[in-house]
Parts: sequence; structure tokens; C-alpha cells
Amino acid sequence: MSASRLFAAAGVALVVSLPATARSQGLPLVRSPATRADSLEAGFRLAAAVAPQTARRMQPGRLLRIGKWTMLGAAVGMGAYALVRSQDAEQQYEALRQLCDADQSRCQLQGRQYADPEAEALYQTAILHDRRARIGIIGAQVSLLGSVALFIADLENDRGPADIPYPSRFRPVTAVGLRFTR
Repeated sequence: MSASRLFAAAGVALVVSLPATARSQGLPLVRSPATRADSLEAGFRLAAAVAPQTARRMQPGRLLRIGKWTMLGAAVGMGAYALVRSQDAEQQYEALRQLCDADQSRCQLQGRQYADPEAEALYQTAILHDRRARIGIIGAQVSLLGSVALFIADLENDRGPADIPYPSRFRPVTAVGLRFTR
């Protein structure tokens, strides 16, 4: 796996660590009132500038080890985020149910909206949290799949004891008492 593809797969983790990376590379950090999208774009531009230098210094096996654990951590973090957002949505739905149980007239629909502004606000907030939970679940699944792919790619490395059943160019292959070397 090339270093550029690994950095693309672990881009989220790299953007998070950009300020420290930029300081270590001697790049100036300019703080300005920018939007989140501008900051993210600037982060990816900085990652693109720093990635080739970092890839030349680091060994490919080390990049795999860092990438697989980073992606696994991102999957756990996104799963926790999705769980919290789902619980928030459930609280909003419960508040809406209690409001409707207390007074049915407040839950009448006008077109596709609740007539009562408080009921509509609870419903819209619940939908917002549900969407965020869905995004977190999808992100966690993608990160988990990426982590599994990196774990599988790291199985065929040149380190580790000789009793691991994945031969490398440094460990001999044995079969039925005969010993073959590559």
C-alpha cells in the first residue's frame, strides 16, 4: 500500500494532528476567523504538503501500524458519538410524546408540520439528532472497515516470531519435515 493512499485513508486523523505536525515541520500557523469548511480545507492542504516528507522518513510498516489503530480509534469515537446523538434524539421524542399525552390539541398537524411551535421544535431537534447519529454510524462503519483492511494488510509483514503462519522473505518455509528457503 503506498504512503499516499494510506494518508488518504487516515486523513481524518491527520487533520486532527495538523497543528503539532505543522510546528514540527517549521510551518507557520495563522489563526483567523474562518469557517469550519475553510479550516478543514486548509488542514487537507497542509496534510498534502506534509505527507510526502513524513512518508519518506517513516517506514511503511510503521505507517500501517499507526493507520490501523488510528482508524480503529476513529471507529470507536464515531460509534460513541452516534450513541450519544441517538440518546439525545430519543429524549426529544420522549418529550414530544409527553407533550402530546398531556394535551392532544398541541400535536395537531397543519400540512406536514405540528401546529404548536414547541412540538415542532422538539420534532425538528429529534430529527436533527437522528441524522447526526446516522452520520456517526456510517462513519464508524467506514472507519472500522478501513481499520480491518489495514489490519489485514499488516498481517504480511517481516517482523514477529517464526511460529506465525505467514511466511516472509526472512523466515524459511517448512513442509512435511523438509525445509525450503526462499
